[in-house]
Amino acid sequence: MNNSTARKTLRIGGALSLVLFPFMFMVVFALNVKDPAEIVEFRLRHEPYVAAEIMQELRDPIASQRYYVLPHLLGYLAMPLLVAAALTLAYVSFRTQPWFAIVGATMTCTGAIFMAGMLAMWLSFMTFLGMTPISARLLLNRGDPL
Repeated sequence: MNNSTARKTLRIGGALSLVLFPFMFMVVFALNVKDPAEIVEFRLRHEPYVAAEIMQELRDPIASQRYYVLPHLLGYLAMPLLVAAALTLAYVSFRTQPWFAIVGATMTCTGAIFMAGMLAMWLSFMTFLGMTPISARLLLNRGDPL
């Protein structure tokens, strides 16, 4: 692969990441919403979730896949696109604002790593739902069943 082919491939990949990353996260947020009216409903006060209702939804195979696993998995898979988009924007803005480009790319890449970790943590919660109380106790207490 010569230099011009590599540049063209990187340019196309960067342009695709600038389009695909926001699109994938719009899909992620759309999958998280149970009722379309929730999208435009603004509350000035936070209403805490009822843990029992969330656990019941997580135990339901269809609801857990639809509202928890699929959105978080798509978000996790979109993180490399965020890094590519940040590096593309840094490349474009480097000529005029080099420090902003470097700091912005660094902060975005660091945030993408942390966000991927958070999404991976959410995906790992599904493992605990299939565990019996004894096996969960063994895991959490490192072998001590009591």
